[in-house]
Amino acid sequence: MRVAVLVGVVSALGLAASFAIWWRVRTLETERYEDRLARLADARIRSTVADLDCGPLLRQIALFFANSDEVTPREFTNFVSAYMDRPHLLELSWRDGDLRPLLRRSSPRTQGVPVRLERGDAAIPPDGRPIALRAQAPGNGRLVVICRAARTGGGRQGVLAAVLDVGGWILANGPGHGTDFDLALSLDVPGGSLRFGSSGGERYLAVPLRLSGLEGKLELWASEEFLRSQSGGGATATLIGGLALTALFAGLMYFGLTEGRRLEALVRQRTEELS
Repeated sequence: MRVAVLVGVVSALGLAASFAIWWRVRTLETERYEDRLARLADARIRSTVADLDCGPLLRQIALFFANSDEVTPREFTNFVSAYMDRPHLLELSWRDGDLRPLLRRSSPRTQGVPVRLERGDAAIPPDGRPIALRAQAPGNGRLVVICRAARTGGGRQGVLAAVLDVGGWILANGPGHGTDFDLALSLDVPGGSLRFGSSGGERYLAVPLRLSGLEGKLELWASEEFLRSQSGGGATATLIGGLALTALFAGLMYFGLTEGRRLEALVRQRTEELS
């Protein structure tokens, strides 16, 4: 009975120590994993969101208009052509108050098909503050248009619009394209937000951002490939090793105690026989 109690106590202590060590190793693994994921996410944000930031571009075009009494189609085309090689910029245009295009320059990717803006009830701020609008184009429903009011030097008021292929940006920066994340982007608009992309699994990070002068949010999910690559199994191996050592030590202890008691009994028996 005493042997069983001692072995039980030792086994319980071994189990407790094994689980305590397992929990500590698991915590350290999680911290390292989250730190690596955060650093990769930060690098991804810095290197890719800039592709969609057209705020400085629209300010340059607005300044060009402000310094011109009247902008001709040729002048507009010549000025904006240098920017049309940006990978996710589909169109730059100068539009009237109803957002009908007056001057327009399209990327070759659109094949000259004009983009239709969905203004809804949104009003373009007259002070040049940007606003995001929905847009439609054949075969692509994941577009956003960044608009800002601008005025020519001759006093003609209009709206500058940059059409961005956010859906293409998400695909180009998702898993399989040199990144470890599924992405989703939200931009604040009057009365709600525009959201592009969907969740890709276990949510990890939601990062506030400012894009082209607009408030928004970038959400990132670790891809399945990344999760598999990070599953080192150190905590599991530690637990298995601890349980195995506990079982081995308990077995040796039980064998040693029972063998000792057997020898004691044998000695007493021989002593009694000799007496």
